[in-house]
Amino acid sequence: MANNASLVVSVVIPSYGNFAGLWRCLDSVQSSTRMPHGSFEEVVVTSGYTDEEVESLRFRGSRVTQLDRPAPTSLSRNIGAESCTAKFLLFLDDDNVVAPDAIFLLSEALSRWDDAVVVGPAMYYGTAPDRLWCAGVRRSRVLMKTTFRTQLPDPTPERMSSDDFPNCFMVRRKEFETINGFDALRFPQQWEEGDLARRLAGRFGGAAFVVPQSRIWHYIELPLVRRLHLRNGDRAFLVARGRAMFTALHGDSLQWLAYLVAAQWMFGAFYLSTTLSLPRSQRTSVLVGYLKGMRAGLVHGWRARAENRRIARTSGAHIRTYR
Repeated sequence: MANNASLVVSVVIPSYGNFAGLWRCLDSVQSSTRMPHGSFEEVVVTSGYTDEEVESLRFRGSRVTQLDRPAPTSLSRNIGAESCTAKFLLFLDDDNVVAPDAIFLLSEALSRWDDAVVVGPAMYYGTAPDRLWCAGVRRSRVLMKTTFRTQLPDPTPERMSSDDFPNCFMVRRKEFETINGFDALRFPQQWEEGDLARRLAGRFGGAAFVVPQSRIWHYIELPLVRRLHLRNGDRAFLVARGRAMFTALHGDSLQWLAYLVAAQWMFGAFYLSTTLSLPRSQRTSVLVGYLKGMRAGLVHGWRARAENRRIARTSGAHIRTYR
């Protein structure tokens, strides 16, 4: 374990049921270059691995937090971050491999760019290493449709703006703690990164930026239905609920109205049409889960917006997000 006095980056990695992928991920982290010895640590939050597997992680220098059962992504990341004392927190999923200089480039960017609250790398497909998966996120003005940047401009600039990042991103620990980390109640999984970035930007007045020279490879599956996280009814529920909650909490009046009138039905039709490629037994669970998520998102979204208005009236200031 690194000396706390010299820590620059704490790498927080939730991992459940993917030990081979986790090992590959940690290999890449520990092969990082341009990072002084003892300047970063790996914090793994997990459950379900054998005692021998956990001991092997600790033997290689990782700090491991074992849970009684798997926890949603937001809660896992918050648990991992609780004991971290490094200047920066890198949240990294266990199905990634980082380039040797990726962590250094992210930390160096966050050190230099005072107007950045989140930085992230250019993310490539692990199974197609030259194919860009995501180099920043954009959401459309009215419908808040999410689009990944899948091409880098030529020449490539030092940084590019983004709304937020999936999968891998770095923040300042003190700023993360100031806003109480991920909102594990409203966004347990799906849309949690977007919510975090919006709250950081709202609190500290900065923005999110891609560091295109920093690269990682994400071992995400290529079929669209898998990339949309429609694995089962529970995930489909979170996808639909999260979109409604994100629009309710972070959208303006036009965006919320557009969601109610059109967007929820457009996105619902698109997502549900992709389930036709699933086995029949799995398809029903996903359909039901998504529809339930739409309903839950509307109910909780209305309540969240009403609470925002109440707080704004009593405080005399417009508050877009809260805990």
